[in-house]
Amino acid sequence: MCKASEVSNKIVELLEDAIGIRQSLVSQLSDLDRKLSDAYHDLEFVEMNAYQGYKIAKYIQSIVQERRAIKKELHSLNSFVDSITASGLKQKFETYAQKADKLHKSYAKPKPRGSFKHIS
Repeated sequence: MCKASEVSNKIVELLEDAIGIRQSLVSQLSDLDRKLSDAYHDLEFVEMNAYQGYKIAKYIQSIVQERRAIKKELHSLNSFVDSITASGLKQKFETYAQKADKLHKSYAKPKPRGSFKHIS
């Protein structure tokens, strides 16, 4: 495999990793949304004293803070992945890697032209 093809394949691999990270973040966000919804639902039916209210508020605060951090990361990653996807850059690098491999293979094994046939 030629260097150009290796670099193109690494870029495609990194883009696929970014897409995988985005899917993971979306899943984490969904889990936190579920926890937050459960906490709000449970809060509706629980009688508590001031200390318990404080602990519940701190629990909800930790969920909301973690959710905000994931949303911030997800926003940045979405911007990156969407621009790469919209521009078709991933497909261009995949195509270029294939072309570079073909070119490399065609130059890798030159055939003799027969200019030394007269020498035995």
